Amino acid sequence: MKKVTLSLIVFCVFFASNCLRAQSTLPEVGTAEDGPWYYIQVKGSDAVRTNRVFAAIPDETTGNVRVMGVGKDEINSIEDVNRRLWSFEDYGNGSYIIVNKQEENVLGIWNWAEKSKDIAIVETTLSTGWKLIPVEGQEENGYFNMEATDPITSGSPYLHQGNDGWKFGL
Repeated sequence: MKKVTLSLIVFCVFFASNCLRAQSTLPEVGTAEDGPWYYIQVKGSDAVRTNRVFAAIPDETTGNVRVMGVGKDEINSIEDVNRRLWSFEDYGNGSYIIVNKQEENVLGIWNWAEKSKDIAIVETTLSTGWKLIPVEGQEENGYFNMEATDPITSGSPYLHQGNDGWKFGL
């Protein structure tokens, strides 16, 4: 059976002034210490993927902190909130370093050799920056594709959500 992946279209939700508001512009550049902090929401096209947000979740299988899509309503603690919040730092040339609030580490890429694929993780050492490319015809809605700026081992440089709706790969 052919594995079908969904191109990840992200919707940045700005978390500022204690209110959640959608923006159709690029995120404000900040720092890991001071934010501003954002949810990165998956647009999705089916019930499994729709309205999930990026979260930094420890994964015992790989030993990494994986980037997974989880529901915004699955929050039971401040740690759960912080695993879903991201800051965008300037990486130069219109790209960003994306930092997770809970882990205080960066969104990156890890080659899962056993599976012959690259996956999105939260790591201590920067492996790539990220460009946010507006989705044609969706600019007013704030939808962007996320593209790795540095070389990857396998696949496309665009972040996408896997068939099970929670794993992100390239």
